[in-house]
Amino acid sequence: GDTAMGIHFGNLARVRHVITYSLSPFEQRALPNVFSHGLPNVWRRVSSQ
Repeated sequence: GDTAMGIHFGNLARVRHVITYSLSPFEQRALPNVFSHGLPNVWRRVSSQ
């Protein structure tokens, strides 16, 4: 339920920080699929930077 979702969101937030500092071409191609299925808003923020 909500607890699992909260943990999942926390993990994505942590991953996003890693992405911010280490964007490789592979990550740029692979990660949009992950975020578009999970949290489009997060991907939109990352891609707009």
